[in-house]
Amino acid sequence: MVPARRSKLDMEQNNIQGITDSKLIAKLQLLSKEIVANEIEMDEEWVRDHKWTVVPTESDITVREAEWISNACSDFEYKECYAIMTEADACHNFPDTFVEKIKNLYKSKSLHFTCYKFATTKKGFLEMSYEHHLGHHLFIPEDQGFAILRPYGLYSLVAGPKKFVEAAVGSTIETAREMFWEFASTDWGETDRLFLTEIARKYQSVSAG
Repeated sequence: MVPARRSKLDMEQNNIQGITDSKLIAKLQLLSKEIVANEIEMDEEWVRDHKWTVVPTESDITVREAEWISNACSDFEYKECYAIMTEADACHNFPDTFVEKIKNLYKSKSLHFTCYKFATTKKGFLEMSYEHHLGHHLFIPEDQGFAILRPYGLYSLVAGPKKFVEAAVGSTIETAREMFWEFASTDWGETDRLFLTEIARKYQSVSAG
């Protein structure tokens, strides 16, 4: 059973702030268009120009992963992060089998805001993971030093300097990619497996070295 959606007040008490400043929202949405391609992938030119490493990870952000990411943020002195909705049409880039599963699980696609600011703590990432399980979202700090793209909570793309990415995924780049290959190759339907293995293949060698 899916828990009831939390109220705006509940989110504010948990250090999650919905952004209402129209100029900031426009700025963040423009930024997301530069970083994200097709709503569910990292833009190749942005990644190359910023000498980023990109690693796909499986599904949603777990407690352990939230701790790794928050520790990486602490190491790089990040205290806050933005979450930006990147989708124009929440489902059109995913295989029909994925879309059907998602719509059956989540009956409502309503969200309180299109952009948020939240604390880069373990609790902050878990809260944002819960709140943003319905759409494609980009997590990024103000200085654009790293990015985490979460398309519908089905997988994540962790991107940034190699040292940050390794800290955020809790392993070497090579090990993280091997783990995603295993995830993509498990007992999915053929369409889903092809979709995930294509993601694995695309980011197999995207690295600043």
